[in-house]
Amino acid sequence: MYEMIVLGFFMRYPMHGYRISKIVNDIVGPYTKFSSGRLYPLLAKLEQQAFITPAGAPNEDRQRMFQITESGQKHFFDVIMDTTSNQGEYQKLFWYKIIFFDLLTQEQRTYLLDHYINYCQTHVFYIQSELDDLQQRLQNSDGQLSSVITVMNRNINFWKSDLEYVQNIRNQIGG
Repeated sequence: MYEMIVLGFFMRYPMHGYRISKIVNDIVGPYTKFSSGRLYPLLAKLEQQAFITPAGAPNEDRQRMFQITESGQKHFFDVIMDTTSNQGEYQKLFWYKIIFFDLLTQEQRTYLLDHYINYCQTHVFYIQSELDDLQQRLQNSDGQLSSVITVMNRNINFWKSDLEYVQNIRNQIGG
C-alpha cells in the first residue's frame, strides 16, 4: 500500500521524503502513522530497484529529492491495477487508489471501479446470506445473539454505502 502511495506522489513531481511522509500521514491519520522508520527503508528499496532516483542535490536541510524512473512508472501502474493482492485490505487500498485516478486512463478507472463495485456486492451478498441463515437458526432463541445481528446489519449498510458511493463515481465518469 505505502509503495503505491509513494510512487503515486512521485508520478506527480519530484519530492523529498519528509513531504511524502507529511502527505501520507494526513491521509492515513490520526492513529496510523507513516514513520521515518518505515519511509526511509522503503525509499532505499525503491532506489535499489531503480524505481526512483535522486533528483538533484540535497536541499539546505539535507533532504534528498527523488523522482520516479520509467521502470518506477511501469511498476506504479502494475501495482495500482492489481486487484488480486491484499483482498482482506482491498477496501482501504481501493480508496488510496482513488487519489491517483487522474493518472489513469478512462479504461483503467472503469476497470478499478467495476472491480470495487463487484467487491462491495460480494460483501453485501455474503453477509446478507449469513445473516439470513443465522436468523433462521435463531427463530426460537431468546435473542442472545442480537448484538451479532446488529453488527452484521451495520456491516451490510456499510458495504451498501460504499457501493452506492462508487456507483455514483462510476456514473459520473461514464465509460
